[in-house]
Amino acid sequence: MRIKNDNNRSPRLADIIEQKVCRKQMGYMDAVLEYCREQDEDIEDVAKKLNKAIRDHIELEAQDLHFLPKNGVLPL
Repeated sequence: MRIKNDNNRSPRLADIIEQKVCRKQMGYMDAVLEYCREQDEDIEDVAKKLNKAIRDHIELEAQDLHFLPKNGVLPL
């Protein structure tokens, strides 16, 4: 039986992505892409399964890489 949280997202997938980020010292975007390659899944299908925490990490990475505009971050 597959455990799902209240947002219908797979906590197992989030754990796998987090492990890749920590163990291989890679970014969240790279970890998701590697997971897709390993599992032979489309990125669009996996993106639907990601929880909010992983999505937020990816958004921050995209902002840091100037793929997305930064939202209201004050320089320190």
